[in-house]
Formats: sequence, structure tokens, C-alpha cells
Amino acid sequence: MNAASAKQQRGSSLIEVLVALLLSAIGLLGLAGAMAASTTMARLSEHRSQAMQLAVDLGERMQAAAEAARDGAFDDPRAFDDVGAASDDLPCADGGALCTAADRAALETARWQDTLLRRLPQGAGHVVFDAGTDHVDVWVGWLETGAQTAVPGAAAECPETFAAARPAPRCIHLRVAL
Repeated sequence: MNAASAKQQRGSSLIEVLVALLLSAIGLLGLAGAMAASTTMARLSEHRSQAMQLAVDLGERMQAAAEAARDGAFDDPRAFDDVGAASDDLPCADGGALCTAADRAALETARWQDTLLRRLPQGAGHVVFDAGTDHVDVWVGWLETGAQTAVPGAAAECPETFAAARPAPRCIHLRVAL
């Protein structure tokens, strides 16, 4: 190799290394973004699964006490922001033998709301009997962790009283035949 060609080669390997580092950094940033998105989707999937399990649980309880459900004993149509922990002064909270079916249904609904609050981030339920179809509509709503603003389409499955909340909760809906 002569001296003239050696001078022309000088610095080219440094540029190649810098380009390779830049491409590697872009690839790693893309990989980090994909990992963050997959973690978010896994959390959303876990919340949906938990919400559906809890909705089905209440649906089975209502089917077991169909007459109380038809009388509206399980109904809890409060707004998302108004649902909180159950009151300790509910009738039959001690499980006494003189409880009516409606008292037991109210107690089960209150305990169910407590469970939603514990298992889902700001979880809440909305339950309404539809006499025209002999079905009970059960909605479970929750806020995604870190939700600061309304997520487009997040409240599409929510009842009107939940969809009005800000930030809007995510919801699942279950219709239970009695």
C-alpha cells in the first residue's frame, strides 16, 4: 500500500463505526418502545380478564336469586365517580337468619363493589335490571393506571353515567339472562 492510498482511507472506519452505532441505537429505541407497549397491553388484558370474571360472578349470583334480581335488589345505577366502598350499616351485614332475599342481594352487591375497588384500579360496577327483556345489564369500569385524560373510545362499552366521568373509564358489559 502506498502513502497516497493510506491518506485516502484515513477516518473512513470511524465514520462506519458511528453509522453502525446510530443504526443500533435506533433499533434499540424501537425495541424499548415495543416492550413498553407490550407491558401496557398485558396490563390492559389483565384488567379486562379480572373485570369479566367479576361480572360473571355477579351474574351467577343474580341467576341464583332471580326473583330478587327481577325486583331490582341487585340494581346499582350510580355514576362512576359515586361508587365507593360498601357501607358497614347495610341490612344483614352480620349474616343474620332474618335477612330477606333483597337484603342479601343488596349486601352481595355492596361486597361486589368492594371487590371491584380492590382488584381493579378505581374499579366500579353499574347494575340495572331490564324488565322488558328479563335481563340484567352489568358493567364493570376501571381507570387505566396513569390515565390523566380521556382515552379515545375507552368508554364505548360504558353506561352513560360512567362515560361522563373524566378521565373516562374503560368498561366491559355483560348481559345476564334470568
